[in-house]
Amino acid sequence: MGYAIPAAIACRLALKGNSRDVIAICGDGGFYMSMHEISTAIQENAPILICIFNDQALGTIKHQQRNFYGGRLISVNLKNPSFADIAESFGCHGISVERPEHLSSALSDGLKYLRMGETTILDINIDGEEALPP
Repeated sequence: MGYAIPAAIACRLALKGNSRDVIAICGDGGFYMSMHEISTAIQENAPILICIFNDQALGTIKHQQRNFYGGRLISVNLKNPSFADIAESFGCHGISVERPEHLSSALSDGLKYLRMGETTILDINIDGEEALPP
């Protein structure tokens, strides 16, 4: 948790001169742990695409609490800001994805900005009540 963004930046730096796309995939809790690294991506000219699966919770822990403790939840729900707005405040592109049918076009836009050399964040809202696989 919190590893995706710094790892993606390191991959981008290791691929200097290579046009391969580098994409970080994280949850909203993991994004909170390393969102400050967006400034590193910009400072080091290491553009990445960050896809945040936003369920307004520490999702895995929430599901474990629900399954193992009779649904008693403690400190797992988050009140998130707009991560797309946070991207913009860092000087990146931010795209909010509210509905599943918008994901394909948002991903296309994100890849377009990435290929223009700009770090981009997709704030993808997901259903946090959907059960995780065992």
